[in-house]
Amino acid sequence: MMIDQGVFKQEWLVLCERWNKQPSVQLTARYYQTLTDNMDTASFQAACRVVFAENEFFPTPSQFMQATRSSEDVHALDQWELCLRIMEGEPQIMDRMNAEGQRAVALLGGPARLGNTPIDSVPFVRRDFLAFYHDVSEGVVRGQLLPEAEITPESRRIVGELMSLPKGAV
Repeated sequence: MMIDQGVFKQEWLVLCERWNKQPSVQLTARYYQTLTDNMDTASFQAACRVVFAENEFFPTPSQFMQATRSSEDVHALDQWELCLRIMEGEPQIMDRMNAEGQRAVALLGGPARLGNTPIDSVPFVRRDFLAFYHDVSEGVVRGQLLPEAEITPESRRIVGELMSLPKGAV
């Protein structure tokens, strides 16, 4: 990850003016290094908008990172709203979802399965959708299907023998 230096300088000046700060070159360099290790340019710009609007005091590096997570949460919740429409019987809405939302829906069993979700299960589906969405956004692999086991001649023979036994013998 890397924050474009020009964008950083521009946003940094706005934030410093907002809070009437004149940080040293060393402090500015430390902020840049810490933030660039944890976010890209677009995330930094989104975080700057959040801290500019919401913070009472000059933001710490962790507040920038928290603002980025809040922005990601907004995207996840927007995608959840679309997922709800799929659950209500509008599978074509999946075309309007971003890649992460589509992957989260797939990990939940796809539109057909979501369309059969009982109303009392919606909170659990929401929890799982948001977790999958976050994992997909972060590149975490979870919920992948295991490869099917190879059926060897020996295992085929054993299954055949078990199938030929009378009911209740096993």
